[in-house]
Amino acid sequence: MIAVRRSIDDALVSATIHLVGQSRAFVLQLDAARHEIGSLNDDRAARLVEVLGLTLREPGSPGTLRHVEQAASDLLRSLRAGGA
Repeated sequence: MIAVRRSIDDALVSATIHLVGQSRAFVLQLDAARHEIGSLNDDRAARLVEVLGLTLREPGSPGTLRHVEQAASDLLRSLRAGGA
């Protein structure tokens, strides 16, 4: 029973690490795109730049990419603290 629990814990840590890494990378990509598109100062892209800003704002409010990354990071910290 303990071995099964350990295997599940290891799988959860691994999946959470993967999600944290992917979400952080995507945050960086979206932020770079926001700066690139925003620097063009084209009114046609104003809504997109605004939406990207809302998605990337800190602290991450519910429904934002930052919120997902923060929740995953919190879970990972909790899992690592529990295993220590």
